[in-house]
Amino acid sequence: MEKKKTYGKQVSVGFQREEWALVEKKIANSTCRSISAYIKKVVLGEPVTVFYRSKSFDEALPEVILLRKELHAVCAHAPFDKANQEKVIAIMEAIMERIDKMAENVLENRKK
Repeated sequence: MEKKKTYGKQVSVGFQREEWALVEKKIANSTCRSISAYIKKVVLGEPVTVFYRSKSFDEALPEVILLRKELHAVCAHAPFDKANQEKVIAIMEAIMERIDKMAENVLENRKK
């Protein structure tokens, strides 16, 4: 059986409301699972992994999800025989146009 770590010293720190809000935001954007893990890493100078989000990607994500569902529906329900071939091609071309527009928007937003 593995022995549980015991800590010899504990530290208590007080924060103003604004300071604590900033600390909470930083913890939420990190991979640390607890407040103590985050603060311990910062104090000891260990690296803290932080998530960075792209606004343009976040805006495009709902459209990507919708396109994914449409592609799955087309593939799952449409028989690929000659009678349906034109209809399936038209749907796929429309989806490809929407993907191209989204890609252009994401690239434009990255330049800003």
